[in-house]
Amino acid sequence: MKREIKKWKKDKVKELAKMIDASPVVGVVDMHLLPAKQLQRMREEFRGKLEIIMSKKALITRALEKSKFKALAQHVNGMSALLLTTLDPYRLAVLLNKNRVPAPAKPGDIAPCELKISAGPTPFTPGPVIAELSELGIRTKVDAGKLVVMKDAVVAKEGDEISESLASILKRLDIHPMEVGLDLLAVFDTKKIFRGELLEISEDDYVSKVTAAHQGAFNLACAANIIVSENVVIIMSQAHSQAYNLAIAASVINEETLGMLLSLANSQCITVAHEVNAEDPKGLGESLSKFITEIDIKEVFGGE
Repeated sequence: MKREIKKWKKDKVKELAKMIDASPVVGVVDMHLLPAKQLQRMREEFRGKLEIIMSKKALITRALEKSKFKALAQHVNGMSALLLTTLDPYRLAVLLNKNRVPAPAKPGDIAPCELKISAGPTPFTPGPVIAELSELGIRTKVDAGKLVVMKDAVVAKEGDEISESLASILKRLDIHPMEVGLDLLAVFDTKKIFRGELLEISEDDYVSKVTAAHQGAFNLACAANIIVSENVVIIMSQAHSQAYNLAIAASVINEETLGMLLSLANSQCITVAHEVNAEDPKGLGESLSKFITEIDIKEVFGGE
């Protein structure tokens, strides 16, 4: 016999579906491990930017299936909640990442980075805790009735699993190496679904990639002689330089090339004169022979 769905559940699904359809962008997040205090702070922080809708996983899934965002239903997972917003998917992901908060480590957590206990005083008094610290490779001494860590000690490397004893010591030292927040599973803006992991890019990386794309497009436009306001000066400068070089190569005389052509002609004449003089010193006139000799002296000894 098929179990009848309770009326309050049907009403809740209709209410959620209506709210979902009224939003231009809808996201699904996992709130697993997010403490209530941090969630309340986030609600205040996000006011006017997005709305967090919490309900049972089954009701959220059913409401999405009845909405224009039904493709999101397959991404509901864990302790899910809905985000209703006008922010585009990337800005939504950036906002959520900026509002992640430190959290104490629990046994079984994976160290997100190298964890170190720094040298200095601790809140511990001498007792069994000395053995606990020693097991973690932390050397201590007693000073003014308190334990003091004698030198920095690395207690876990990035990727290590955090043990129960280490988690306890870190918590008692008020070291919170983990981060918790709203883990974005997927976002739908009525046109395309963006999985959360595809939106995990820092603002610096985003700016760097946009800058690189702009530079690539700029270089391509210059190479293809596509004139736009950003490159018109460079393309015109390149064109002028190419025209000038062509005119020099073709011995086209104008105001800009005259000086260079005369200089080249003079150099060529001197070269020919040197070759003639080398073959037959008497082959040049007296004045030209003297001129060539003076040039050779200047090249050897310098001077005007």
